[in-house]
Amino acid sequence: GRTMQETLSHLYNMVDFAGRTLEGKVTEFPEKPITWPSTQLRAKTLSRISELVQLCLGQDSGKLHAQNVNVKVGGGDHEFPFWHFFNGPLVDAFWHLGQVASFRRSLGKPMDSKVEPFLGIRRDV
Repeated sequence: GRTMQETLSHLYNMVDFAGRTLEGKVTEFPEKPITWPSTQLRAKTLSRISELVQLCLGQDSGKLHAQNVNVKVGGGDHEFPFWHFFNGPLVDAFWHLGQVASFRRSLGKPMDSKVEPFLGIRRDV
């Protein structure tokens, strides 16, 4: 198992992997642990997610479909079809978001009932 900090670090790396894929860049593995303080790690992860949204909105579906996932593992370069993006870093990030939610609930910090995840907003009522 990972600590909360290790999970958040891995989550940032998966979000960054997704961003690097959409930017057409290579991602190197093994990933490097992030040592930023948790508040900075949270802010940078949320900022990177915002960048991902803008990258997705700015792409046309034909370009996305033709894009590849490029990784470097142990010095070797590997290229995969774009659909690996969905069952790779994206699904992994969702999995770890669920872990963070579980950690928070275990610590007595449930999700804010005013948050509407489907719409990505916090209701004021």
